[in-house]
Amino acid sequence: MNIATLEVVAERVTELLNKLGPLHEDELLDELAADDVDCPADLFDKLYSYEGLLPLVRLLDDGRYCAADMTLSGRTFTHRLTEAEIAGNCLELDADLHGPLSLDEDDRYQDLLDGGTFRHVMPHFDGELLAERDIAMTPANRSLVLLDFGALEGSQAGELIAVQVTENGFELESIAEAELSEAPAGLRADVLEFVEPHEGRPGTIWEIVCSCVPMIRGCSSTRCGPSVSCWPSSASRSTRTRSPGRGMTSKPPVASSRSPR
Repeated sequence: MNIATLEVVAERVTELLNKLGPLHEDELLDELAADDVDCPADLFDKLYSYEGLLPLVRLLDDGRYCAADMTLSGRTFTHRLTEAEIAGNCLELDADLHGPLSLDEDDRYQDLLDGGTFRHVMPHFDGELLAERDIAMTPANRSLVLLDFGALEGSQAGELIAVQVTENGFELESIAEAELSEAPAGLRADVLEFVEPHEGRPGTIWEIVCSCVPMIRGCSSTRCGPSVSCWPSSASRSTRTRSPGRGMTSKPPVASSRSPR
């Protein structure tokens, strides 16, 4: 297979994962064969040998592949601001935001939908940029997201902000805590039960969303697994009106579920 053919196959693999949800390699090969795509047995080795062919495809712990943007689209991730973040107009890339920020390999997720800066930086590569903002890097904040100057002006330490993933990019909003709804009964226990055997492994957020924790998947089945009936279609994705201006808007969003802690 030449690179041109691999690009076509990679595009079709992404389309299948968006449509059908997480699939094992043999399931993907069967779907490609049904489309009359002639695939070698080492197809995924070839696809991953070229950087950028499958930028948003993730391999789950159970051996399935998922489309990361589809998996997280419509979901909101909350984060409590610190004094250092407000002073530097930045967000620390901690467990709260690691999931959505790993989408930045795609151009759609390298800025905010309203055009505001949302740049992932690391000290080894962006030292001068960090020095311009007088941001000191520590082991605790070894990876950051830079926002526009003044984006967090007026914010207070401990205040909640939300990063919403849409199919076209990120939205950043402040959240009035009173607007948050309580997590559904049993959600915390379900998530903790799932997380425990995965502790210490990368990509837990993908595992949770793609698992059969029905309240996370948004499906009524107790053991749904990857199926067309419960995988969200593009028509059912949650969207929100684009906020005016650049950076973070102070208008609180419609009630959103609190992330389990």
